[in-house]
Parts: sequence; C-alpha cells; structure tokens
Amino acid sequence: MTKRIPVAEIVEALSKWFDVSRYDALKDLTLEQIYAELERRMFVYKARQQWETLDDKHRNAVIHHDAMIHSGRVLLEDKWISESHMLSHSYAVRPMTRNSLFNYGRAMYRLENTPQEENVSVSSDYISEYLKQGGLNPANKMLIEIDLEEASSDDLAEHLKVLISQWQKHLKVPKPPEKDFRFGHKTFQKILAYKIIPLMDLIAWEQLNNQKIKYPVLAGILHPDMRYARGSEQI
Repeated sequence: MTKRIPVAEIVEALSKWFDVSRYDALKDLTLEQIYAELERRMFVYKARQQWETLDDKHRNAVIHHDAMIHSGRVLLEDKWISESHMLSHSYAVRPMTRNSLFNYGRAMYRLENTPQEENVSVSSDYISEYLKQGGLNPANKMLIEIDLEEASSDDLAEHLKVLISQWQKHLKVPKPPEKDFRFGHKTFQKILAYKIIPLMDLIAWEQLNNQKIKYPVLAGILHPDMRYARGSEQI
C-alpha cells in the first residue's frame, strides 16, 4: 500500500511543475487543436490503466508525455503557438488550402478527360456532387462558398443548419457515428472556463503517484484568483 503524502508535501510537489497560467495559451488554439490536447491526455490516462499490457512503444509515449507536462510544456505541439497565420478550423470544418484546391482541380481534370463508363452520369455543376458521381469523393466532402459580409454569424449558422441536412440527403451521405461527446464552440468555452485540461494533468499526477489531491487544494491551484474561484463541489 502506498504511503499517503501530507497535504503540505503534495502542494510543494505540485508547485514544482504546475502553473495554471501556462494554460492561458490554450485560448489561442483552434477547436481541432484543443481536441487533440484532450485526446492525447485521455489516451495517456487509459494507457496507465493498462500499463502491464502495453508494449514498449506505447509505454515510452506515456513516459514522454509525463516528462513534457512536468517540465512545464503543457502544449505538446509547440508549432501550434507559432501558427498565428492559420485560419481557425475544427476536425469537421476547415478553410480550403491551396494544396486542397489543387487536388480538387486535378481530380476534376481527370474526370473530364477520362471516358465515362456506361450507365454512369458525371454531369453535375456542383463540385462535390460532380466528384461523387465520378467516384472521387468517397469521404462526402462538401465544397461551399460562404460570404462573411452577407450575413451575421448567427444567420450563417442557421443557413448551414438547414442546408447541411439537405445536402446529406441529396448526396446520400450515411449518418455519422455518434461521438462520446459533442465538441463545438460552447464545449470549447466550457473546457477553458472549467480548466478541464489543467485538471486532467493534475488527475494524471494523482494516478502516476497514487495520491489524492484534496478538493480545496485543487480549487486553490486551479483558481488562484479568488474572484473566479470555484468551490470544491464544482470541480
């Protein structure tokens, strides 16, 4: 049985590596990048639970993750910090890049210069449907134009909400698999407000050291500014 460490020693141990202000950099990440940070931590947590059955590759990945976090590198993809030129995107929605446009153009050129098979009609004016007719859009991606000056973000969201279901039906897109949780703008805001990622790193420390951080200690180090402090029952 692991000996319980006194609270004062736990606080001292945490103070050597944990600084909640480092996590302010999360505000500059996109939804997709936040999701990746969450997913990595969930993988490590589950991996520790299955430690005895892990191969060396996965064990080394977990050890590396822990070392980076405890050295103060809370964002494990340094390049994300310097990518201020990137337009925001998520795992399901992203602005088109020049490379993507080139690939679509190449696919269209291929279709237009290849004899069509019998009983196959490739004639749609819409790129997504045109490529799907030619068998070159297996992922059912939808290429659209959005005029950001034409309508408010709320109006655009409403338009998309209506149109997406119609596009899915028209292109005969199968229903996407249910995810464990919804990950959108509201979830993003809650993750930041409730400091979920720093909390996950503290829980990982508990798991790694077989110790329990008392709720008042968690509340204090997660919310050092008492104006925004949350009670232990909210953590």
